[in-house]
Amino acid sequence: MKLGLFYSLLFIALLGCEPLQPAKPVLVKSEPIFYLPADTFLFRSSHTCWNAYLLSFTQPLPLACKPVPEGFSLSLKHRHGVTEGPAILVVQYKNSSYYYHVLIQNNSIVHPASKDYRSPKTVNTDSSLQQQQILHVIDEWRNLLPLGKQKRYFEESILSLEPKAGTFLAQKKIPLSAYYVQPGSPASIFLKGKYLKKENVFEVTAGPLQDKYGNQLADGTMIRFLYTNNQFTSQTEVAIRNGMAILKIPAIQQHYTIQAAIHTVNSNTIKLYK
Repeated sequence: MKLGLFYSLLFIALLGCEPLQPAKPVLVKSEPIFYLPADTFLFRSSHTCWNAYLLSFTQPLPLACKPVPEGFSLSLKHRHGVTEGPAILVVQYKNSSYYYHVLIQNNSIVHPASKDYRSPKTVNTDSSLQQQQILHVIDEWRNLLPLGKQKRYFEESILSLEPKAGTFLAQKKIPLSAYYVQPGSPASIFLKGKYLKKENVFEVTAGPLQDKYGNQLADGTMIRFLYTNNQFTSQTEVAIRNGMAILKIPAIQQHYTIQAAIHTVNSNTIKLYK
């Protein structure tokens, strides 16, 4: 009984030594704008050991706690820039959490980069050759920066592109800025053909195929051949390569009448005989 009484008194004594929950720390700086990573968050508090982190709208940023005479200070563990904007400073001790609304900014501009976006990224010579261009500048931490001495953050223009097919860069040496001008429909389709006795086939050639601006049609464009011998009619498709399409028809019949088409553009009609 005496031993049990001793442990009970010891437990009560230990409870009495448990420190009280500290009051909410007071953020010293009255203006809630902090320039990181140079600035620190200074607090007045009777307790100097806190867990803390900064909740930005992108991700939590861990903070290091350091005792100071009047309380404690907080600073970024990783000394780098931040994505600027409103943030919440969270200070925790055991089961208590305190929240402070602050505004974080970088104390310097790091590696600004110009961005040139084009819309649409791909245009076709059959349709409009106009593009919307949007210019802006960002820093290493994805913050928008003013355009020169102007107060604007974006500059918009409408550009008229040349009707020349190809891949072009809006910004030199930046592949992500690429935009594309595709050839349009063929201006015309010219067919010619002949009988190859050795292979016993009719060979039909379409091309060279160009749009109305002289651009060679894109590889892989499908051309549809329709041929008949007045009894049976057949249709087949061939992919264009290097502006040409070649079809070989087994010479089962003595003659064929052939025409080709791409979209709504039709070729001349030719007749082939053995």
